[in-house]
This record gives sequence, structure tokens and C-alpha cells, in this order.
Amino acid sequence: MVLALSALFALGCGSEPADRVDVGVPDSLRLPVHLVAEIGETRSGRDYEFAAINDVLVTRGGEVWVSDGGRARVVQGAEPMVRIYSPSGEFVRRVGREGAGPGEYRIPSGMAELPDGRVIVRDGELADRLTLYRNDGRLDDIWTLDSRRTWVTGSAPGAILADSSGVVYLKDSNRRRPGQLRAIWLLRIKEGATLDSIRIPVPSRPTEDDVAWVRREACENSVGFPFGPFEATVWSAGRFARACTGEYRIGIVPIEAAGKPWPDTLVIERPAEPVLMQPEVHAQTMEEFAKMLGLERSPTLPREKPILRPGGMWFGHDGSMVVGVHMPSVRTDDGWTEPWGYDLFSADGAYQGRFVLPEEFMRRGLRGDLVWGIIRDEFGVHTVRVYRISKMDHGGSGAEEG
Repeated sequence: MVLALSALFALGCGSEPADRVDVGVPDSLRLPVHLVAEIGETRSGRDYEFAAINDVLVTRGGEVWVSDGGRARVVQGAEPMVRIYSPSGEFVRRVGREGAGPGEYRIPSGMAELPDGRVIVRDGELADRLTLYRNDGRLDDIWTLDSRRTWVTGSAPGAILADSSGVVYLKDSNRRRPGQLRAIWLLRIKEGATLDSIRIPVPSRPTEDDVAWVRREACENSVGFPFGPFEATVWSAGRFARACTGEYRIGIVPIEAAGKPWPDTLVIERPAEPVLMQPEVHAQTMEEFAKMLGLERSPTLPREKPILRPGGMWFGHDGSMVVGVHMPSVRTDDGWTEPWGYDLFSADGAYQGRFVLPEEFMRRGLRGDLVWGIIRDEFGVHTVRVYRISKMDHGGSGAEEG
């Protein structure tokens, strides 16, 4: 049901170019986005072919690291590998090789950069270790993990993070005992030594036979029926943010205070009104939701979209905050689409403006004026894209210190 819900949230979404849509803010707060590097089959040679990209990391020096091989064993002729590209997308070198020895990997996945420039690579199969490479691609060190724990070895945002002091945050799998709420555990490591672990609460999810929850309107109780308010959380290496999608207010606390009655140390707020759905979009959403629940008619759904967009809240590598917002849908030849609009805030909460990215863009990170991720075409072919956000020199406010 949760996967189906995500599809409904995306109903009417597409990849309308940013220069053809109303982003919902004055021109003075509009942040143009320009493509600065595209790595994939648009270039010639095997160095630009990918089987399945797991993660992308743009280092502080601007080089682009790509871990490839998530489906290497089912893609004919594919080989798992980590490669480095220049800031403009030119191939530089390959890092390590397939295997289980020092500096080798089976399925390279999530990556993170330490303050000294070393890059950590997770392995989807060799889950009991972290491999560290120097910025020139040479093997530096291997950290051994506790094999008794079930590590999340994928590349989803937050699976592995590193802060400015060199502390690494490694995501453990969800652990729950009877009677406990679902939670995510983060293990903190420095130079291979375990420091502690932190419990991160996650919003509850509906059960398959629970239909009554769609009528709940309180953010703390609802899970998120199509275009309904629900709780959203996200973490970085050091901070934890929580919000209700029905209002433009994000509370940020130190990561150690996640899930605890701790006053917000930073609050991001902006004046905003819900976006009214077009009648055709609302009717289509009701019809699809009824089919998903196996009902003849759908429960009444809101005609207004919540202010914040599900899955659109994330932290940048530099401490900045990105907040996805709902925008009016537009009609195209393929039907109704809703552009992905993002509000950008600096680490201290100052509002920078709004930018738009293609709907099919799978983000992997942001630092400074660069945002990077993966595009997958209709044939499943992966391409890396790096965009530059043209920030306006206007400053702005939108945050309160707690």
C-alpha cells in the first residue's frame, strides 16, 4: 500500500522544464538551474556506460564519484565498479576492482567524503566493512564493522553520512521489538572505532486492512493519504528535522535529540497557502485511490494539496536545507503534470529562493551551488547529472533561532 500511495502522490507529475512553469515565487526569488555535467551514453566509450548506478558523490574538489553495479549479476556483461570523473564529466580513473580482497568490492553502493578528502565506499554484499580510498583512488584503509548487526548497505539518502569532524553515520536496518514504534538506528564511527548509536523515530504506516486512517486529519495521527497532511522527518550528519506537510514549519534539533522532547534549535517558516487542485486532477486522484483500496467509491479527499511535498525535504552536505513544495499542476500532451519545486535555505535558515528539477531526477546530494543525482530513461538506462543553482544576491530570512 505504501508504494501505491507514493504513486498517487506523484499523480500528475512530470518533467516540465523550469523555464516554462510558474514556480510560485517572484522572479527575484527564482533560482535558475543549469546543467554543468552529464555522464552517460550521451558520451562515447565504455567508461560512460552504467549497468545500474547506486550512488553519486561530488567531492569538495568537484570530482564526481560514481558507484555502479547494483544489478551487476543480472545485467549481461556488466561489472561492478567505482569510477571518478572530472567536474565537467570527463572520465578520470577507475577505483578498486571486483573481488573480496583489500580495496575490492562486490556491489559498491553508498559513499561519503571525510573532511580530509578520503572517500568511504559501502558494499552491498560485503556488509561488515567500510573501504576508504584516497582522493586519487588509491586504497587507504578498511574499517571492520560488527557482523552481528544488520547494516543497510544501499545508497538511499542517509544510508551513510560524514560530518565536518570526521564522524561517520551508518544506517542500521529497522529494529523493533513487540510494542515498540518503528525506528532507524544510526551508528556513529570515527577512524574505525564505534562511538555510539542514535535512535531515529520514523512515522508509522497503515496496515493493509486499515481503511479508517484515510479520514484522520490530525498530522500526528495520519500517515498521508493522497494530498493529505502527514508527518515528515529527515536527518543529516548532525541534525534532525521534523515537519507536518500541512504547514510550512520545519523544526530542527541536534541529531542526539531526535524523537525526544527537545526544543527546536532552529525553526524554518515561510508564509504559504495550500495549492488548490484542478477538478480533473482531484477526480482522477479519487478514482485511483478507490481502486487501490478496492472500494467502489473513494473516501472524500482534500481538494487542496498540502504546502509541503512528500519526500521533498532533505539536507545538503554543507548543512543547507531543501524543502519540496507543492505547486499548481499544468497540462501537457501527456496529461497533468506537477513540477518539482524546492525552496533552498542556508545552514542558518536564511531563505535563498526556489528552484525546479526534472520529475525523473533521483537526487543524491547538494553542496554549495551544485546538486547532483541520477536520471533513468524509459529503457532503464542511468545517466549522472550535475546541476548548478544560480543563487541570487538577495539574502532573505525565514528562520528563527531557538
